[in-house]
Amino acid sequence: MPYIKIPKTPAGNLDLLNPSWLRYRSIHSYTRDVAIPIIRSGKTTAVQHIGSAVIKNGKMVGQITSDETLLFNAFKGESTQGKIEVLDHASVLIISNSLDTKSEMSGSKPILKSKLKLKVVILETKGNPTSELIKQELDAMLTEKFNQMFARLQASGADILGTGQYFRHKIPRAQLKSWRTEYYPKLKLDLQVNANIENTGFLNMR
Repeated sequence: MPYIKIPKTPAGNLDLLNPSWLRYRSIHSYTRDVAIPIIRSGKTTAVQHIGSAVIKNGKMVGQITSDETLLFNAFKGESTQGKIEVLDHASVLIISNSLDTKSEMSGSKPILKSKLKLKVVILETKGNPTSELIKQELDAMLTEKFNQMFARLQASGADILGTGQYFRHKIPRAQLKSWRTEYYPKLKLDLQVNANIENTGFLNMR
């Protein structure tokens, strides 16, 4: 995914520099909008990733955070390797991810069931948690973050997750152009996060 640099305007706002080919794809696709990562000059690094711009019909209609961009990338099948998640009782490093998705129609209501599988390594713990507690915390935290992100995306009408792609063979082609207005608002997306702790390094875990 290409990155765009978002310089600050004199008023302090972010001015979007949007690649034209992504804008074109968003305008002419019935079932897929786009998200463009936003970067700016960092204080300790050359650039800092601050989230992604949500593009619908060639226009920016919202923004997702850098943490939500991780979930967006995972849902799109892109690697989240090297991402660190900080929980109440531990910090974990994601070493791989995969996604299984099934789609179905219930009348005119689209239903998408997805399972996000993560392999993680525990970096440090707080207190004396069990591996199962850490797994439960990670699963619950990422599921909540995803549901909050998807609720905002659905409200904006921007399908940057490309969920409509899963229904291209289940909805008559003539009706696909109504995906954003007729089907997407009714879409039920059930995401299950399943983290697998690969090892605990030098930590003594219960």
